[in-house]
Amino acid sequence: MKNNFLYITLIIISCTLVFCKGQDKEKSLIEIKNKVDSYSFDNILKCGDFSFENGYFVTADYGCIYSPKENNNLGNILIYYIPKNGINLNTEESVKEINELSIDELKRKFNIYVFLIEKKYLNYNKSGDPIYYQKDNYMEKLFTNNLNEWELLDSIKIQSLNENNLEQEWRENFINTKIQKLRTNNFITVNNISEKWYGNYSVWLDYGDIGGQKVGYEIIIEITKDSIKATGDGFQMSFIDLLTAKEENSKLILYHSRNLYGYKQGGGMNPEFVLIEDKGNYYLTTQWVSQDVITKPKKLGYEIIKKK
Repeated sequence: MKNNFLYITLIIISCTLVFCKGQDKEKSLIEIKNKVDSYSFDNILKCGDFSFENGYFVTADYGCIYSPKENNNLGNILIYYIPKNGINLNTEESVKEINELSIDELKRKFNIYVFLIEKKYLNYNKSGDPIYYQKDNYMEKLFTNNLNEWELLDSIKIQSLNENNLEQEWRENFINTKIQKLRTNNFITVNNISEKWYGNYSVWLDYGDIGGQKVGYEIIIEITKDSIKATGDGFQMSFIDLLTAKEENSKLILYHSRNLYGYKQGGGMNPEFVLIEDKGNYYLTTQWVSQDVITKPKKLGYEIIKKK
């Protein structure tokens, strides 16, 4: 009887030890995984100059290419900076300003998203441009800075060269979603602007005679309770953009939301258009007006005709 009791006791102790060992192993694996995914990108946030895109900034050219002899020993990195306030962006002035910010200022003023292809997924070509580039089969990870800590948000696995477009779609969809959400939070929606702005607006901007023919282009802005759309159509001009609105007394400030067709320069304009109402007349200011246009603006801008 004593032998049976001793035997059972030994079995229980052995099982307990195996269970605990299994738990320790699982805990170690979790810690290792967290360690692998725990990077600090602070020292490469200013790895190069920035360029301005549609409502955000991004590291120029190829981003931060893997450079083990310099600051980047992690892999190929692309960094997006989305302003936390979502407004007050001007292409040239803002690029100059962001290039002068410190790392702490960058983290305070911007939502930062880092796309990383780790060095183990890179090939090397001494004469290549860039010299480090991703293999046909690779993984890309997405990180952000939260409470001064870098955390992994998402990742994508690319199995072959034919799937590279999936990586671009995944990255662009993420950034566009963040931009759109920011604009929704910061701008008055169409439904909340005064109904006095509803209508179709149009202005003809004249280049004069070219080759014995009068040429120019028309800018049309359509405002309904559901959407705001701007169209440019004519000589050397073709675009359709969706807009968001911010109402300030006698002004309706129109910001670029999305390009539907044609020229994409509107994404770099802040704002893209401003409509001004004065005693029943309407005026337009915009960077879409070429310096070669001979149509003269009034004091408040180019007179634009409104139709109900």
